[in-house]
Amino acid sequence: MNKILFVCMGNVFRSQIAEAYYNFYTGCDYAKSAGLRPQDNVNNYIPETVKEAMLEVGIDMQGQPKALSKSAMGEADYIIAMDRRIPAELPPEYAGKIILWDTRDTTADKRNDIREIRDFIIGNVEKFINM
Repeated sequence: MNKILFVCMGNVFRSQIAEAYYNFYTGCDYAKSAGLRPQDNVNNYIPETVKEAMLEVGIDMQGQPKALSKSAMGEADYIIAMDRRIPAELPPEYAGKIILWDTRDTTADKRNDIREIRDFIIGNVEKFINM
């Protein structure tokens, strides 16, 4: 099974959903997530609306935003960038590992947007695993 690193800007929403669903779907713990700037999330938590959206699909998502590290990138077989801005900010030596899932972002108060983005991510995770 491949080791996957999902990366977004703050690691509070998109990449956390991808990590949680990948590990749930595979029954393994091979996916991790991180953010380029998780410190921008002043509250340092995953919003309740995101946790609630994941509970709707049977996943009790816990965790805190984590910063991206070179060791995490080095250990990953694939780095999935959740945002088109991310690949340009990653070290060039990891370019061959990067897959772009240009996933739109939203704010924590937009529940329907969160559900749509969750479903988009879930679909991408399933396609990726079944390739």
